[in-house]
Amino acid sequence: MPIFGVQRGSIMTKNGDPLSPLYPAKKNLYRSKTIEQAMNDHVLPTIPALPLSYGDAFRILTLMKGQLAPFNWQGGFNITYFLGPEMKEDCEIEITVHSSLEIR
Repeated sequence: MPIFGVQRGSIMTKNGDPLSPLYPAKKNLYRSKTIEQAMNDHVLPTIPALPLSYGDAFRILTLMKGQLAPFNWQGGFNITYFLGPEMKEDCEIEITVHSSLEIR
């Protein structure tokens, strides 16, 4: 994958649509939960998530410092992983997410 490439996976822990498990996620078909119910049941994520390119992720991870990350949290880059929240070089990262929680 090129350095600017993005893998668009999912942060969901189960297969399928969380509002209609075991059913197709199509308009006007059965849904076992509303968005509000899914949020209350902690089925939907409560934090913003967005895909990052390999290059952006590498740059952010190389700028992090703080407590050393546990061994089983070490990733595939040839760097030392830290938990943060401190950053080297007194830099700050701002992430702006423009998304809405809606059924389409």
